[in-house]
Amino acid sequence: MTRPTQLLRIVALLRAKRPDAEYRHLLRFAALIIEAHREPEVLNIEAPPFRPSMHSMALDRAFGDGGWGVLRFERSQGMPVGDDLPDDYYIAQDRIARLMRRS
Repeated sequence: MTRPTQLLRIVALLRAKRPDAEYRHLLRFAALIIEAHREPEVLNIEAPPFRPSMHSMALDRAFGDGGWGVLRFERSQGMPVGDDLPDDYYIAQDRIARLMRRS
C-alpha cells in the first residue's frame, strides 16, 4: 500500500473518531503514525553507496518538483545555499591580494 493511501485511510479513521478535529492536525497525526510503523532500513555496509547523479539526470526530471530536489541534493553534498558570505571571505580576499602584490 502506498503512503498516500495509508495516509487517507488513517485520516478517515481519525475523522470518524474525532469529527470536530482540524484536518491539518489529523494529517500530521496520521503522518506520525505511518512514520512510527515504518519498516527499519536494512543497511548493507559492504554494498557501494548508491546516489543518483544529479548531473546526469534529465532537466525535466531534476526540476520536476520546482527545483527542490536539486536544492536538497546540493544541501546533502554540503554545498552552502544562501546569499551570505562565508566567515573567512575577507581573510581569503586579503591573502589573495597580498599574494598578488608579491608577484
